Amino acid sequence: MGFDPLLHYEFAQALLQGRTSIVIVSQLGEHATVYYPPLFHMFSLAFFLALPTVDPYLIMKIIVAVLDSLQLFPVYFIVKYISKSNIGATMAAFVAMITPSDFNMIAWGGYANIAGLLLIAILAYFIIKERTIAVGIVSTTLFLTHHLSMLFAIGLFLPYLLIIWLKTRKLPMSLVALAAAMGVAYATFYWYSLLPLFELYTSYAPRYSAFILPANWPQLFGYPLLVAAICGIVLQVYRTSVKLVKSNLLLYMWFLMPLLLGYAYLFGVQWDSVRWIYFLQQPACILCGMATAHFKNRKLIVAIILLAFVLQWIGTMQTYNAAIWANAQQVS
Repeated sequence: MGFDPLLHYEFAQALLQGRTSIVIVSQLGEHATVYYPPLFHMFSLAFFLALPTVDPYLIMKIIVAVLDSLQLFPVYFIVKYISKSNIGATMAAFVAMITPSDFNMIAWGGYANIAGLLLIAILAYFIIKERTIAVGIVSTTLFLTHHLSMLFAIGLFLPYLLIIWLKTRKLPMSLVALAAAMGVAYATFYWYSLLPLFELYTSYAPRYSAFILPANWPQLFGYPLLVAAICGIVLQVYRTSVKLVKSNLLLYMWFLMPLLLGYAYLFGVQWDSVRWIYFLQQPACILCGMATAHFKNRKLIVAIILLAFVLQWIGTMQTYNAAIWANAQQVS
């Protein structure tokens, strides 16, 4: 377990004093004031106060496990809406359930990250469906839950909606809702925290040069998922003859953006590249479901795809069990 769970607990306790910031001490003894969007910690704090005799770390683990499980629903409905295939949608949801990346994130304490991932998937669904009010509500909730997810969502959905505006010559109302959500988030939290956050991260930027993507990063998701996702892109492009299909464009951008951000260090950008690559899981699972939907009438191919992911899941669980057993032996 990383240091993040303690930070989340301290942020939640800070809310009782009317603060959205805490002072942390780095390994070098440096003091820094860190701000964090309040909604995830407000949600956690409600359970801390309602269940005072329960270990707060256990509460957070349960909350995040539930939030992680809820990702299956937007993933399922995105694939179902685009492909009209129950088999493809079910495969996407199943793969999202067993992909190792979220397990790793929960292990090191990326609790608000998980909440952010859930909200990004929900937001993508409502943008595809063009539900303006829902886009505004979910966007605002996301922006006030996790700032890294906010940056990713703006970097993904804003260019996408601008492209749609330019191509169709019609202003997407989702773009208006997204802009309104950005205004609400700024007025309620970022007007006083944005500059300190920027100064904090820019001061630590040179240290991020060590956080480059390792060569084995695909193991976070498993090679079967990445191969299936690429097949999904190829099949969608072939099916639409490279015509502009709005939902497909969003999926392609969603898949490519984590890779571009993860490898930005090659161009001199200094940030934690590994954190960005976790955003690849959802579009990869969706594209895997899209690939499966193309073979919905070929049961043997679907069975082979399913078997590959079941074997990957078994191997992941065996690895985790071995690691837990080794840690338990060290403690005892």
